[in-house]
Amino acid sequence: MKTGFEKLDNIIHSLNCGELTCIAGRPGLGKTTLLIDIVNNISKNSNDKILFVSLENSKEQLEERIKSNNVELITNKLFINDIEDTCRSLSYKYHYLSLIVVDYLQLIKPEIRRKNLLREKIDIVKALKQLSIELNVPIIITFQLPRTNEKPKLEDLNIYGTTYHYSKVLLLYNDGSNLKIDVVKNKGVSHRFVDLVFNNEKLSFEERK
Repeated sequence: MKTGFEKLDNIIHSLNCGELTCIAGRPGLGKTTLLIDIVNNISKNSNDKILFVSLENSKEQLEERIKSNNVELITNKLFINDIEDTCRSLSYKYHYLSLIVVDYLQLIKPEIRRKNLLREKIDIVKALKQLSIELNVPIIITFQLPRTNEKPKLEDLNIYGTTYHYSKVLLLYNDGSNLKIDVVKNKGVSHRFVDLVFNNEKLSFEERK
């Protein structure tokens, strides 16, 4: 399944069923906007339902930016088991989901509270990975990195020990002049870059030509 960003699709070979993809970046760089752009692009080419689980934005905020009736917006599910049950229920209802997106990891609450925060987040990511395989659907989750001026790297996600379960990891960052997607994990191919520009009129990203 293509994201609608041609250069990115050529690098990652699109989004595939049974894969968990992570879009990570520091606060305020546009992770949610990129997620919405991908959802809008996919909805243009598929009649199958897309499930958008947001733990940060309201349904009203998302409805202003999501341009398709094929997108099911869920904003009241905070626990991982509730998210899993909702995905399974809608997959059964619509027979097939073309994509599930979850925004974002740190706001998901675990089914079982543990003393170890690291263990909680690993359990959540593992559950999403298993869900993508079970429902045979691509899942994208966003990950908020700490607010610093340092260039992000794959190892930054190890704060929650989660990189093992991701099939693809895309880091969104600003190098001082351009906003970039750094593909840092993708079946052995890493550090391929896509430059983005923000279209103020459309409130969306476009690939720099």
